[in-house]
Amino acid sequence: MSNLITLVQKNFRLLLRARMSSLIVILGPLLVILLVGIAFNNSNLFKVNVGMYAPEETELVQSFLEDLGENHFAITRFTSAEDCIDAIKTGVVHLCAVFSDIFSLEPHAKNEIIFYADFSRVNLVYNILEATSATISMTSSELSLNLTTQLITTLEEVRDLMKAKRGILVSMTTQNDQLYQRIEQVTESIKGLDLAIDKTLFDTGNLSAQEAKVDFLMKRIDGMVTDNLQQTQDLVTALRNKLGTVAISESDKNNLTVLLDDAQTDLDLLTQQTDQLFVDTKQDIHQLSLLATQIISQLDSTSSKLSAATGAKSSTAENLDYMKFTIDRSLHHIIDMQQTINNIENLANKVEVTDPATIVNPITTTVKPVTSDKSRLNYIFPVLLVLIALFTSVMLVATLIQIEKGSNAAFRNFMTPVRDITSLAAIFFTAMIILLLQLTVILVVAGLFFSTQVLFTIFDTLTVLFFVCALFTSIGMVIGYLFKSPETANLASISVGSLFLFLSDVILPLETVPSFVSSLVQYNPFVIAVNLLRRTILFQAHVYQMGIDLVLLVVYAVVLFLFVVFIHYITKKSHIIAAVYRRKKE
Repeated sequence: MSNLITLVQKNFRLLLRARMSSLIVILGPLLVILLVGIAFNNSNLFKVNVGMYAPEETELVQSFLEDLGENHFAITRFTSAEDCIDAIKTGVVHLCAVFSDIFSLEPHAKNEIIFYADFSRVNLVYNILEATSATISMTSSELSLNLTTQLITTLEEVRDLMKAKRGILVSMTTQNDQLYQRIEQVTESIKGLDLAIDKTLFDTGNLSAQEAKVDFLMKRIDGMVTDNLQQTQDLVTALRNKLGTVAISESDKNNLTVLLDDAQTDLDLLTQQTDQLFVDTKQDIHQLSLLATQIISQLDSTSSKLSAATGAKSSTAENLDYMKFTIDRSLHHIIDMQQTINNIENLANKVEVTDPATIVNPITTTVKPVTSDKSRLNYIFPVLLVLIALFTSVMLVATLIQIEKGSNAAFRNFMTPVRDITSLAAIFFTAMIILLLQLTVILVVAGLFFSTQVLFTIFDTLTVLFFVCALFTSIGMVIGYLFKSPETANLASISVGSLFLFLSDVILPLETVPSFVSSLVQYNPFVIAVNLLRRTILFQAHVYQMGIDLVLLVVYAVVLFLFVVFIHYITKKSHIIAAVYRRKKE
């Protein structure tokens, strides 16, 4: 044990003799964590320049540019798309956004934004695209929400109007049905009217002949009555003449004379009345003839009017039939319209989702980090620790071995009666002490000054770092013993570190490489170390939760250390053989 401590002290003295190398190896990582902490102790994208070209800066373009400006993007306007693209090539802007000719919410407007990016800058371009796309998507979602809100509001207003006007359609249907029934009744009544007249019942053709016949009969009656009255008058006159010659008494004569006078008086009165009767009768017959003529004329006029009324009845019946047909067709149209409105209302009611935000984004995706970090330093800190451990371990051990090989005491150290395993362990623990002290300082500085969460699980992190440093120290020892000159050893150290770095997910995701390469890269010690530190630093996992990855890391370290023992044995044996050969040759 004392030999081991002595050798470790000797190794520290060797490192301290090379002051510049020691400062670079020891203080370099501290300077790195200081600069990286200052640079990445935030969660925003600063100094990102976005170029834009729009043929016409509409209000919609202005809204997009304002949103980009609110998200800390510097906007640079160009007069043409070619100038904007050339600015990406020269590094003036990081992204170029070209708007379509008519970029507005007008009908038939083709709203398109074309992004031009330099994909050779893989460490930046995807972050910029993601940030700008998120801003554009948010603005587009707001516009879609406004348009959808207007559409939903209009749809609800239409549905309310249909509900309000449905009663009018029902009333129109009822009124049309009643009107149809009334017209049906009027049609039946009109068709039931009998306006025909039988002129044969009024034979007016021989009315004049009948009048002449009546006049002839009246004249005959007048003549007969006149003759009878004349005969009576003659008889009275004859009796009056014979009364003087008749041998009767005077009193009888007087009585007969009185009777004859009375008879004469009555006869005169009868004659007078008969004449008057015939005159009146003739006048009445004449008046009757006039009335009959008027009646016949009125009958002819009435017949003409009835004929016209019959034609009007037919025309009215036809019009009523057409009105019935039109009303019936209108009724069917109203019923169809009512059914259509009911269907529209039912379809509108079937739309269960009426929230504009839900319609615009039926599936809301929320990306939540599994950690509550607000600094990107936490995300790159595991990679940074592994990088420091990798290059410091490999180069420190390789440098230490090369210094020992090139020192004046190399032969004395070679001939020292110390076991080989003790010498190897001394180099191993020298590097481990330096690395663990260095990494502990880095962890404390990062936890205290840069708001990282490494202090929560610092013991688990240090445990993982112990095995990581053991693995990379073994790799450095292999390189140190395989190569003879410091230059080739340093070149090999840088090459091995670069190989581990490029075959990891630091530069490109492992999902972008071929599957067979990805399956092999999963066993890269650098990848395993980064994953273990992510679990301890970001997710506060403990060592006993690491599983097979930590075991695989330990197996790597043990196998490589055994390989170092083997190489040291082969190297020492070759040196002895070479020395014996030179002695014999001398």
